[in-house]
Amino acid sequence: MDASYSQPLATILVVDDTPANLSLMSDLLKEHYRVKVAINGARALEIARQESAPDLILLDIMMPDFDGFQVCRELKQDAHTRHIPVIFLTAKVEPADEEHGLSLGAVDYISKPISPSVLLARVHTQLAVRRSTERLEQQVQLRTDALQQTQELLARMVAIGIDLAYERDRSALLRRVLLSALSLAHCDSGVFFEIDAQQTLRARLHTHDLELPPAALSLAPPAPVRPDPVLQCARTQRSVRIDAPAQDAHYDCGALLDLARRWGLALVSVLCVPVVSRKQQLLGVLQMFNALEPGSNVAIAFDAAHVAYLETLARQTAAVLDNVPLADASDPGTA
Repeated sequence: MDASYSQPLATILVVDDTPANLSLMSDLLKEHYRVKVAINGARALEIARQESAPDLILLDIMMPDFDGFQVCRELKQDAHTRHIPVIFLTAKVEPADEEHGLSLGAVDYISKPISPSVLLARVHTQLAVRRSTERLEQQVQLRTDALQQTQELLARMVAIGIDLAYERDRSALLRRVLLSALSLAHCDSGVFFEIDAQQTLRARLHTHDLELPPAALSLAPPAPVRPDPVLQCARTQRSVRIDAPAQDAHYDCGALLDLARRWGLALVSVLCVPVVSRKQQLLGVLQMFNALEPGSNVAIAFDAAHVAYLETLARQTAAVLDNVPLADASDPGTA
């Protein structure tokens, strides 16, 4: 068996009104493909329209009642079958006949009597073309879906920005910000740290049902060798993403891990995003716990897209915070 022709999943439908021809074709193809046969055009259409449609059809032209041209026309007019490549098998070798068959949507012609090597080569080629076409269509669909998701996300970001711009209560604004962050990045939980006049970051709001213990992080020097990720984010005014906090050697994740245990979270990843004004003044830090896998809600690590979403939200937040009165810095609330 020639491995170059081996397509174990491909199914070939052979259509011919002569039983001897069906037997011959089946014998040639069965070593390489799964083979179905039809002795007339009506049966061919019935098989082609089944849920497990064939991958390619070898179609005799000269059949009584319902010839190959009619069968091909029916196949190409049906959305379920129009994608199936059709190769005509015929003793008719007139150019006009070939032109007519190709105009109906056939991909190739094989003249009778059949040459086994030619048949296998043509079938192999057309199946390879179909696989390449399907891969290309899948890539186009994936890109189309991604573009649509991006457009939907941009629309959501615009809507969030508008909502934030009209909010004049600072606590309500921060609550909107935190819930928007939770939604955009599809997170487990989140905390908003707001900076006060003493350059201390205080946990202002959180999204979890359980109480958040008092948390205050001073920006005053000296900076520790292994800083808390919220402090590092605030000092550098750059986002900090930590995968596997329990094993991280660069940051002090003790407070994070204690909070995760208190909240019953399996801490896979943490993302801290600074909220910085146009004058480069730090206004606060968004700290988000675990992205969630769509559909299953399994905790996964944050990726570059999550970072981009939340950094955009942070810029929107910074643009309106200066116009909203400072909130009462009492006990942290739940968003």
